[in-house]
Amino acid sequence: MKNRKSLVPLFVGLTPFFYSVIASYFSGVSFISIIIPNIILFYVVHLCYRNYLRSNKTVFIIFSLILLSQLALNIYNSITHNLPFTNVDWETYDIYANNTVLNSDNLFSIFSNAPDLFSGMIAIIYKLFGRNISIIHYYILPLFYLSILYTYKTVQLICNDKKKATIGATILSIYPVNYIFGMSILREIPVQLLVILSFYNIVCYMKNDINRNYFISALCVILASMMHSGVLGLLIVYSYIFIQKRFLKKIKIFRPIMIFITAAITALFSTTGIWSSASKRFSGIESGDDLVMRVNKTNSLLGGNTNYILYDPTNLIELIAMIPYRALMFAIAPLPWQVYNVETIIALLIDGIPRLIILVLLVKTIIQNKKTTEDKKAILICDLLAILITYIIFGLGVNNYGQAMRHRSKILPLELVMIASFYHRRVKNEV
Repeated sequence: MKNRKSLVPLFVGLTPFFYSVIASYFSGVSFISIIIPNIILFYVVHLCYRNYLRSNKTVFIIFSLILLSQLALNIYNSITHNLPFTNVDWETYDIYANNTVLNSDNLFSIFSNAPDLFSGMIAIIYKLFGRNISIIHYYILPLFYLSILYTYKTVQLICNDKKKATIGATILSIYPVNYIFGMSILREIPVQLLVILSFYNIVCYMKNDINRNYFISALCVILASMMHSGVLGLLIVYSYIFIQKRFLKKIKIFRPIMIFITAAITALFSTTGIWSSASKRFSGIESGDDLVMRVNKTNSLLGGNTNYILYDPTNLIELIAMIPYRALMFAIAPLPWQVYNVETIIALLIDGIPRLIILVLLVKTIIQNKKTTEDKKAILICDLLAILITYIIFGLGVNNYGQAMRHRSKILPLELVMIASFYHRRVKNEV
């Protein structure tokens, strides 16, 4: 055991050193600019090994193959920027970050000048190491593995079952679209990490009744919303849970008076500068007509060959009536009849079919746990509400499954946490 512990500094120190040398040589980035994130990466890998990999040889092999392939592909993508599903968004973030640096006098003014938190983070790196978008790939990958680690820790916290926690973490690591996003300059993985950190802390609050955990979860949601406002609904859900837990000690999915109080607090909070920074996507929406116009404008801008919304609402009533369909399509598209060429067939195979399986398992999980313990039911309700409100928000803002495949990855850990923690297979002798 002592010999193993003595190898940890070598693994965490020497491995990232050699990888950074190789990556620097092939990618053309400076060694000093990527050594810190690579140290973090391999330290997180070590934590994964210590938590669950060392007890399961098969999972260890799968994890190792995922890690080795990503280390190689990350170097490749930092040179070419052409992995599937990553399109040209990296160019936009590169321009945003560079303009932010040019318009900022110091590090502290960068975040106030950046259009969003993600661009501001890239701008900070540019300020420190110079403009080179290839560097950013090496900062995304550690966040991918942190997301895996906290998915494991969340399931373990809920059900105290290492096997279930290992299943949840492993599925997140091998999920095809998520695997690619771990090597891409997109907001998906940073937002995903903050989302699972927020849920981990709200579960800690629900179990231990420590207010600090609620405020950490709220902070994580606010930071995630500063990258993409679509996840801001989680803050409303966590506040709804917090108020019930704090004053009634028992959590239910529908309490009219608690909904009213949560809405009132949200309305007050919406007048603050923090809310403005976290809700930039919703700026300018002050009425039902504004919402309809924004949705229709989004439909026209994002329309394309993967569009699943064929009808624009003309008023708020029509838009409300479309919410179930739009939320469902956001959750599961593409469906078999929505594919027409090789690219969309691939999308169906690597994301469409898995999404159908996830949705079926979510529904079965909810049905199975109608009579579970109060504590577990409270966590299940929180997770369910967080998933549903995100489906609705993104369902209103997204109209094609090319965009949906990206945005729903932000809450993929929440879906896997629910399934891994609460789903159970029925045995043959079960009545």
